[in-house]
Amino acid sequence: MIKKIIMKLFSCHPAHGRRIYKFIDSATRRRMTTGASQLAAGKFIIALVLFIFPVVSFAQQPKWVKSEHDVYYPQATFLTAVGKGQTLKDAEADSKKLIVSRFADKLAENGIDGKTAEGAETLLLKPYKTAYTHKDGGSYYVFGAVDKNLVAMDCKDQISVIEGRIHDKIDILDTSNAKPTGKIKQIDEILLLYSQESFLNMLAGFLRDSRITSEVSSFERDSLADLKKELYKNVNFVLRNKNFNDAKVQAFCSENGIAVLSSAPAEHSGEKSYAYIDTKIQLSTAGSGKYSWTAEVIVTDGKDDGTALYSDKSSGEESSPVETAAKEKARLFAEEALNDMIIKFLKTTL
Repeated sequence: MIKKIIMKLFSCHPAHGRRIYKFIDSATRRRMTTGASQLAAGKFIIALVLFIFPVVSFAQQPKWVKSEHDVYYPQATFLTAVGKGQTLKDAEADSKKLIVSRFADKLAENGIDGKTAEGAETLLLKPYKTAYTHKDGGSYYVFGAVDKNLVAMDCKDQISVIEGRIHDKIDILDTSNAKPTGKIKQIDEILLLYSQESFLNMLAGFLRDSRITSEVSSFERDSLADLKKELYKNVNFVLRNKNFNDAKVQAFCSENGIAVLSSAPAEHSGEKSYAYIDTKIQLSTAGSGKYSWTAEVIVTDGKDDGTALYSDKSSGEESSPVETAAKEKARLFAEEALNDMIIKFLKTTL
């Protein structure tokens, strides 16, 4: 019983608790020979517990639980947070969540969108460590820390790999004999790598409290974007499986000299190539007088139908006192969304 009390009091320092218990145990064993000595031993134990109790109470409330700071984990070097949960695992998960959300808030203050912040989560938590733990009643507390320098170095390592991939893909593009749609896909892959490199540069700079900049040459990216537009001039678009009123798309194409065919040509040769524009509409009831809708546009290479050149999706929910009217309303909004998404894509080719 005494051992349990001592170990409970020194729950923050179990090794210290064990030493106190051994001292008390050895002291009382020598005195517990008579009833009087047993009483004296009891008084001795009570006096000792009362003497050490204030120290134990102080130890049970580490400063970091409230301050969320620690001298060994300065904010200049670490991202830190104290998580709380009913289990140690829950408290650790809460600590990680807080680190990511607070970092996302800092990015937002600098005009960086939420999707970019979400992309940083894996990188941020890679060097995460649980520095301290504490149990108070039925709650667990975890002091978690992330070394910002380690994350920044990881970013730099990944940038080196991406730069090598960019150079290899540019060499392949320069010697490619692919049709325009094939080259467009190659350019998209290179531009995606540039975006990843730019993101990693931004993240590394932000963690090191330096100005957020990209080391990527904007000239190279702009040149590829211009080449992509030139290639699209040699692409015929085929609106396949048309399942909506495309009047708005046709008007845009007429104004900008874009030809959108209803079917692919029987014979296709020369420098020209074609791309399929496929559309999907999905309607579903969402309760009394409500209908949800989803509209999707997918543009694929006409030669390789599995190669996507572009995709976009939109959704919403419409309501009306009459269910059939709600369904019709939802379809009209879905068709409007399809027109807008196709026009949005076609603008990138001009």
